[in-house]
Amino acid sequence: MPDADVRRLTAPARAVRAEALVRALQIDRERLQGVLVDRESELERLRPVVEGQAAQLSKLREQLRDLERQARQVEVETLIGSIASAVAAGEGALLGRTISSARAEIRAGLQAAAEGTGLVLAPPGAYDTSALSTITFDLRAVPADPAQETRASALVELVQALAELQTVLDREHAPAAREPADKALGQTAALLGDPELSPDTAATKLRSLVRHLSELAEAQADLRASARAVAEQHAALTESARPDTLLSFADALSALAQELERLRR
Repeated sequence: MPDADVRRLTAPARAVRAEALVRALQIDRERLQGVLVDRESELERLRPVVEGQAAQLSKLREQLRDLERQARQVEVETLIGSIASAVAAGEGALLGRTISSARAEIRAGLQAAAEGTGLVLAPPGAYDTSALSTITFDLRAVPADPAQETRASALVELVQALAELQTVLDREHAPAAREPADKALGQTAALLGDPELSPDTAATKLRSLVRHLSELAEAQADLRASARAVAEQHAALTESARPDTLLSFADALSALAQELERLRR
C-alpha cells in the first residue's frame, strides 16, 4: 500500500489518541483545580475554629488566674473532662485525620475534703516537690465500626490499583492498541478524580473502564486472560458490593497492570 494511503488510515487514529490525551489532561487539570478550591475552603473553615480556640484559651487562662488567686480546688474528674474536651476540639479541626490516643501526666497538690478530692492550683514553687502527687491518665478513641473500616480499606486498595493502571497506560502502545489504551487512560483518570467513588458506586462507575480494557485486550491478545479476570470480578462486584469482592476486583486490576507492564519490556 502506498505511503499516502497509510498516512490517510493512521491519521484518524492519531487524532483520536490526541483527543483522548487532551481529555485526560483536562480532567487532571479540573481535578487539581478542585483540590485547590477544597484547600481554600478548608482554610476558611479552620480560620474561625482557630480564632474560637484562641478565645477559649484566653478565657481559660483568665479562669486559671482566678483559681490561683483564690486557691480553689478543681475536682480531678473536672480536669480530666476539660483535657478530653480539648483533645476532641483539636481532633475536629483535623480534616480526614484522627487522634488515636493522648496521654497526660500532671504533678499537682492533691487535697482530700469532705466534698471530694481536688487539685490545688497555685503558683510554681508554692509547694515542695515532695508534697506533689502525680496523676496519669490515657485517653483513647472509641474503636471505629470494623465493617466501615474494612470497606474503607477495600476502597483504598481499589484506588491504588487504579493509580498503578494509570501509570502503565500513560505510555506508548502498539498502533492497534493506542485508541483503547487512551480511552482506558481517560476513564482511569476520571475515576481517580471522582469524589463520589465508593464501595456502593464502584460497580457502576467501573463499567466503562472494564469495557475499554476488554477492547484493549482484543488488540493485545496476551492481555485477554487478565482482562477476562477483571470482567469476571466486576460481574461479582455488580452482584454484591462487599469488601471482599472489591478487593478481588482491585487484585485483578493490579494483575492486568502488571501484565501490561511486562508486555512492554
